[in-house]
Amino acid sequence: MIAQNPAHIYKADTRVMEFSEDYRCLSTFNDHTKKEENEASFGTLTVFEDETLAPGKRRFYYMQEDALVFLMPLVGLIEIEGSNDTGRQLLIPEEIKAMHLKKGRSFHVSNPYEKDLVNYLQIRIKGGGLSCKKSFGNYGNNTMFPILKQEGCHIHFGVFDGRQEAVYRLQSTKNGVFAFVINGAFELENRLLESRDGLTLWNTETVELEALSENAILLLLEVPLEKKL
Repeated sequence: MIAQNPAHIYKADTRVMEFSEDYRCLSTFNDHTKKEENEASFGTLTVFEDETLAPGKRRFYYMQEDALVFLMPLVGLIEIEGSNDTGRQLLIPEEIKAMHLKKGRSFHVSNPYEKDLVNYLQIRIKGGGLSCKKSFGNYGNNTMFPILKQEGCHIHFGVFDGRQEAVYRLQSTKNGVFAFVINGAFELENRLLESRDGLTLWNTETVELEALSENAILLLLEVPLEKKL
């Protein structure tokens, strides 16, 4: 019998949805919109949202607590305004922006295109960290590439060919891992995940994974667990 570590799967079609003519948000974690099938948070990971914004539109975000906010475009470029930086900043795929924002601060995300949608991830980690912008276009296929490391969060990104395997080793056994499939399909710790599915794992030292499709893309977040799960 194969031993399995504690885990929880978040299927793409069970995410909490916010929808309008100009904007769509699919939440895996959002501590302000808890529903039965979506937990409020995972350790210090309080928000993980898959957002789509219509052409020429702008989205306003208000901080209800101190947090480290990550923005990561998946399709198209986005324009960010109102962080600790001055002026506006463009962010393209294979770049990630970290913003340490205090309670009461705000920021905007805009779609500068006239006809095309943009799709991006918004991630929030409770507490503080360093504001920065990183490019990770120099990753190699078939390995989990470290794209950003902060004291309270390690983010890895991987693009895999079909049937390629890898092992991710946690920085600390006190941490947990949230895995999110951006594209394709994976088997993680003997669990099947398809596009836009998520998985939390804890009480483990390693994560074994295998890509089940070509150009399978995976995002891994390692975060401290505030309480025993």
